[in-house]
Amino acid sequence: AALGVVAGIPGFAGVVGDLGGGSLELVPVSDGKAGPGATLPLGPLRLIDLAHGSLAEAEAVVDRALGEQAWAKEHQGKRLYAVGGVWRNLARIHMAQRNYPIHVLHQYVIPAREASEISRVIEKLGPKSLAQIPDVSERRVEALPFGALVLDKLISVLKAKEVVISAYGLREGILFDRLDKKEQAKDPLIAGCHDLAGRLARFPQHGDEFFKWTAPLFADEVLAETPQEARLRHAACILADIGWYVHPDYRAHYAMTQILLAPFSGVDHPGRLFLARVGYHRHEGRGEPELLGNLSGFITEREHERALVLGLALRLAFTLSGATMGMLPRTRFEVTKNGVTLVVPKKYEALIGEIVAKRLSALARALGRKSDIRIGK
Repeated sequence: AALGVVAGIPGFAGVVGDLGGGSLELVPVSDGKAGPGATLPLGPLRLIDLAHGSLAEAEAVVDRALGEQAWAKEHQGKRLYAVGGVWRNLARIHMAQRNYPIHVLHQYVIPAREASEISRVIEKLGPKSLAQIPDVSERRVEALPFGALVLDKLISVLKAKEVVISAYGLREGILFDRLDKKEQAKDPLIAGCHDLAGRLARFPQHGDEFFKWTAPLFADEVLAETPQEARLRHAACILADIGWYVHPDYRAHYAMTQILLAPFSGVDHPGRLFLARVGYHRHEGRGEPELLGNLSGFITEREHERALVLGLALRLAFTLSGATMGMLPRTRFEVTKNGVTLVVPKKYEALIGEIVAKRLSALARALGRKSDIRIGK
């Protein structure tokens, strides 16, 4: 199960907790490698049996079992990565409580305090009350209070700062373990984007061209992106044309929805929202999406700015190149403190029309600069 989380959330450090019906597996992970952990008899079904259905008795069992895990002190203050159906149901309840619009469980993050609070509320609810909650699976009703109890106690023992839900677990771990080292080393987000673009885009190879072409806009002296931000920009460039075959009036919302709800791994929810907003701006320009309510509060102002700039750059790219492979690398950006200049070879001067100039101007304004076009050699 820990390897499954490694497959779906590369590069993380923390403790993986896999709660099954009969046991709780705890495995610390660092640098993609699982360390020695523990198997505890704290699965909800077993707890119900051991505690004769009493949460008070179950609490004593959980306290005793977790209190014996001296190794856990070495991993305090890290994230807890939660695997298992009971904990996924708890996350759904948290989403509903927040009116969270993106019902994608993988890499959904719950602050530790909120996870403990909602766990304690669930512990106090009886089966009838739990059964009335729309987001609770009927077959999890009996187990949910006991699973919530285990989560609350585990957060306390680990002093976890956040709980991260993983949709990847045992099955994915078995598959991941059977891959060769080269496949295991691939970035799951980039691989997933290539797969989606391979099915939906006209020219899936365009993504790498866009990534190199837009780099000057995100250089240190302009937007100064981090390596993680560059990774997301690469993913957005790969997905830039997945909405091409939809009616123009619906492309922006289609692209946004596809990206928001795609079964990607290796990307957290703010990253997913960034990619979706790039997809929207690539088709709609500076407009503001109405889909799924107001999503602006879920990513930072910096990410809004980066998504707008990248979306507008990709919008310009398709107009300039006519969606033709090999055309875009013949042009380039020169970005100064005050301006954004598009340099186009003399032999392609005919490509520069009113729409290209208009879209370049919109891009420059998003960067707080003036636009210019220079015909070069």
